[in-house]
Amino acid sequence: MQQDGYNIQIVGDNSLQNALLAAYLEHSVGISCECQARLDDVYQHQIAQAKKQVNLIDCFTTMGKVGILDMLESEGMSKVAGRLPTLLNLYPDMSVEQAALRAGIRGFFYVSDSPSTITKGVVALFNDDYWVSRKLLLDYLTTPNRIANHVVHYPGLTRRESELVNLLVQGLSNKAIADQLFVSIPTVKSHLSSVYRKITVSTRLQAVCWAEKLSH
Repeated sequence: MQQDGYNIQIVGDNSLQNALLAAYLEHSVGISCECQARLDDVYQHQIAQAKKQVNLIDCFTTMGKVGILDMLESEGMSKVAGRLPTLLNLYPDMSVEQAALRAGIRGFFYVSDSPSTITKGVVALFNDDYWVSRKLLLDYLTTPNRIANHVVHYPGLTRRESELVNLLVQGLSNKAIADQLFVSIPTVKSHLSSVYRKITVSTRLQAVCWAEKLSH
């Protein structure tokens, strides 16, 4: 499916395996495929005139589930969110797919997937499809944990910070908030610190009182 302006980027430290996969994909798909060490490198090397770019983010060397969740919340992830990002070498028991879909991930390639399966998935992505099982996609669309449709948006806060404040008002703990937003507890604490700084409060109770005043 040779296409001018199409590009594939493999992101991760597993340089030998990724280089071999890049060579395979370039030959089988007929599209230029490069390897980068970090998400920021992908952003810096993005081709301005590229029509489409698939990013395969290698999870093999990531520090488990928490590391993947933190990566999904990172600034680098937001920069490539519009470039067909997918997770590569994922373990099914990590259960990060819901969080990944919320972050804009378009497909999942597991450690057991063959190069030919990855090729089929990449072609599907370039054809504007998702590479996600029907069950996963259905669970994502119907899960009661999705709160985007009834979030109160607070002035001066990002959408994610507003989601967090909504959960604070409901009395949820940091762990419960992390489970609800599909992020790690350190990420919740980081967002809380940012919220406190922006609304000039220093405690959880003060933040809840601030939110309740605005909602009345």
